[in-house]
Amino acid sequence: MKLMKFISVFLVFFLIFGSFLLAQQEEKAKEEREKARQTQEQARKVEQEAREAEHKAREIYEKAKTYVYSKEWESAIDAFRVLAEVYKTSDYFDDSLYWLGYSMYKHSADLKNLEMQLELQQQALEPLNMLIETYTQSSWADDAMRLRIELAKELYENGLHEYKRYINGSVRGEIIGGVEEGILRGVRGGIRGGIRGGVRAEREQDPELEMKLVALNALMTMDPEEAFPLLVKIVKEDENPKMRERAAMILSRSDNPEVVPLFIQLATTDPDEEVRRMAVFSLGRSHEKESLDALLRIYDTTTDAELKEYIIVSIAQNPSKKAQDKLLDIIKNDKDKETRERAITMLGVRRREGITDTLIKLYDEMKDPELKERLIITLGQNKNPKAGDKLFEIAKNETNKELKERAIIMLGASRSEGMLEKLLMLYDNTHDPELKERLIIGMGQGRDPRITNKLFEIASNETNPELSRIAITMLSMKQREGVLDKFIQLYDSTTDLEMKERLIIGIGQTRDPRASDKLFEIVKTEKNSELQERALTMMSMDRSERNVDRLIELYDSLEDEELKERVLFGFFNYKNPKVRDKLIDIIKTEKNPEAKERAIMILGNERSDETVDLFADLYKNTDDVELKARIIHSLGQNKSDLAVDKMIELARKEKNLELKRQFVFYLGQSKNERAIQFLKEIIEK
Repeated sequence: MKLMKFISVFLVFFLIFGSFLLAQQEEKAKEEREKARQTQEQARKVEQEAREAEHKAREIYEKAKTYVYSKEWESAIDAFRVLAEVYKTSDYFDDSLYWLGYSMYKHSADLKNLEMQLELQQQALEPLNMLIETYTQSSWADDAMRLRIELAKELYENGLHEYKRYINGSVRGEIIGGVEEGILRGVRGGIRGGIRGGVRAEREQDPELEMKLVALNALMTMDPEEAFPLLVKIVKEDENPKMRERAAMILSRSDNPEVVPLFIQLATTDPDEEVRRMAVFSLGRSHEKESLDALLRIYDTTTDAELKEYIIVSIAQNPSKKAQDKLLDIIKNDKDKETRERAITMLGVRRREGITDTLIKLYDEMKDPELKERLIITLGQNKNPKAGDKLFEIAKNETNKELKERAIIMLGASRSEGMLEKLLMLYDNTHDPELKERLIIGMGQGRDPRITNKLFEIASNETNPELSRIAITMLSMKQREGVLDKFIQLYDSTTDLEMKERLIIGIGQTRDPRASDKLFEIVKTEKNSELQERALTMMSMDRSERNVDRLIELYDSLEDEELKERVLFGFFNYKNPKVRDKLIDIIKTEKNPEAKERAIMILGNERSDETVDLFADLYKNTDDVELKARIIHSLGQNKSDLAVDKMIELARKEKNLELKRQFVFYLGQSKNERAIQFLKEIIEK
């Protein structure tokens, strides 16, 4: 009996204890589910912020594009500088570096004072150098190299002989496409996929042959089998080396197995050095063993330093260990410093196991500050935590100020854990304004709320106005509660015009609906025209219906032609019936030819049949070559059958070879059967 009672009590106790344990397990499971939910929510939030930032970067980039097309160099500089300083992680960062340098170069020609021209040209080299040295795989790297050579030549010719190193050390040696090639290549979302090298700074002797190559390039895209043998024939037999080089450039995009042996032959036997360099570059795109063996053989036997740099770039594209070992051998043993720098950069791009330790060891062993700087840049592109730790060590302890600054910039772009605390500590413990500037830019790359607070503190209290302005720029990328109110408060309380400009940009980049109200107020009441222009630029990024009405109202009410022009470019961002009607009205009634031309460019993005007919009629009834070129570009953006037919019709009648060449270029992008037939007619002519 006692035994039964004991068993009963034990069972009751067991059930109670079991229920308690079960409840604990359920509570723990609930907590884990909540943590998982919070983690997922945070991940979604971060992803959403990244998407929003990329969207904003695209909007600014498209706006900046219009300034390049219209040759508004100061406005282009402002817009691309925002991209370069604020949106370093966007897909448009490397593009913005090129176009910032390009716009500064073009604007320098408008300055009357030679000293100011040379100063701006030297500044233009900074974004180009960052692009060339840090983003070696960018599709804009080659363009940046060519533009850097052009700048260096002008600086050298004006007595600044230290820039000769860019001419001697360039990969290309000469400007192949000229800086104007950039315009034809266009910008992302425009005509970036244009014919590389299709426009030269120095036109070819034979314009008909030039046009045939343009047509062949287009035909290569649409019908490779027919274009391939024609291009091979030019490469092997044409007496003009520039034509051989251009044909080889087009062939480099082909997957035909005959290409590799052809380029090996060109790289070793063609009498022209530019053709050989093009062949070497093209071999780098092939990962075949025979391509790498040929590159190594050429490297070991040539004495051409520029060709060696080309070969290094090509070797780095090969993923094999043999290629990597060659790069290490060049870094350690080559006698030419610039060659070693190139090899360091290309080694860092490979991201192979053990590369981080190798780069750190190289830095500690190196004595040459230029090579050490190149290693810092390469470490900054490395995601290994060891690279971040090394950069912090350099930023803290390096006695060479330039190396310290470079490490801070690269450290700011790092996403390694604990880097924010290190940046804040460095900022509070330094009194050097240049280092503080680099640290502000570095902090601005992060997303931690403490960064927002620190940047507001700097913007409001920093006695150095330039540091305050930079903090405002970095705050512009923070979509945090209260940012707009702080910006407006600072704008209304300061008299510093440069700070006001930065604040306008910051206001325009917030997503608060009240931002547009403040910008509209500035346009209507601000006495400074430059601030009005900045406000209009930022205002045009708001695509709300109310903002459309405000922009149209401003265009009709403003008397200042430059402000009206800025409003007109604001329409570029809108796909709105009201904007469309206003643009058509401007094309038909506006007396200002420049306003009419810009309206055509903007309306061309609509790509409707109605605009095709409107543009074709306008083309037939004008003798203005520049206006005709703008119409060709607008028609070329429209890939409809009607647009193709109109372009063919106009091209057949056009006697101006340059305008006709532009028709050929855009028809080549259409992939239309009638366009193909027209291109064949030109080739066979």
